[in-house]
Amino acid sequence: MPEAEDLLRVDRGAVVAPAGHGKTELIAKVAALGRRTLVLTHTNAGIQAIRARLKRLRVPQSSVAVDTISGWSLRYAHGFPGIARPPEDMPQGAQWDDVHRGVLAALGVPAVRQVVEASYDRILIDEYQDCNGPQHELATTLSSVAPIRWLFSESFAVQKLAEGEAPPAEEAPVNEAIQSAAAAMAEDGPRAALEILTLSRKLPRWRLHRQELLRDVERAISEVAANRCETMLEATARVRDRASVVGRKLPRRTVSTPLLLKGLEFDHVVVPDATHFGGERNAQAKLFYVAISRPTRSLTITGTQDFVQLPAPRL
Repeated sequence: MPEAEDLLRVDRGAVVAPAGHGKTELIAKVAALGRRTLVLTHTNAGIQAIRARLKRLRVPQSSVAVDTISGWSLRYAHGFPGIARPPEDMPQGAQWDDVHRGVLAALGVPAVRQVVEASYDRILIDEYQDCNGPQHELATTLSSVAPIRWLFSESFAVQKLAEGEAPPAEEAPVNEAIQSAAAAMAEDGPRAALEILTLSRKLPRWRLHRQELLRDVERAISEVAANRCETMLEATARVRDRASVVGRKLPRRTVSTPLLLKGLEFDHVVVPDATHFGGERNAQAKLFYVAISRPTRSLTITGTQDFVQLPAPRL
């Protein structure tokens, strides 16, 4: 891995490194050497990982902006709506490509380019291999506006009851309360929905697999209930944007897929039954590598076989 100072001698460059080889650390160190650094990545998890590393290196928040490529593009599109023509609502699916193309059009205006040039003295793009066509075009255009380094990893080329079964007796009072809350949906939908979610936690067979997702749903409903947002679409956008700024706090114990943990580190990692990676359709070896490169202190791998043979990844 090159030294951070070496990258500053290159106007445009690429650092290719497998997961777990210090790419995030290098990004933070390069950012620490600048005064107006923009770091772009693809996910909120990536933002959190980079910000945590910057905090560890005591890099002032005022000197580094960290955002997703799409989030940054959307903000600039709304900053120059006459040229970029962003959608009125939150972009969905292919509309994000239109957002990126709109920012490309805006960057064709000298005044807009001057704004970007005055805002950043260097731009770093994380997980560059995950960029699609419009994002690649955007990165290429940005590289002519400010010094840019492309940093990317080779890890990626990117309850139901049985029929006729009666519920336990202890569930009856809770179910009755849930039905009462549901009856009030027409009068005050948001508050009734929050009550239903709260009551559901009291069910004996309640199993929650995505605590973070449920918290975000409850926050969005609370925004509507408090009349801070008129619709759930607006509320969920606000919750998402807030999470992109302040990040998300991971629980002490996390159960997840390797894909969602790219860029994050953990003290201890357990990979249960590693043979299941052989059943993945794509990138079996790459996903396995990401999983085993997350720990900083210990790694435990279990399996039904002594050896696991995965097809060689296509680079």
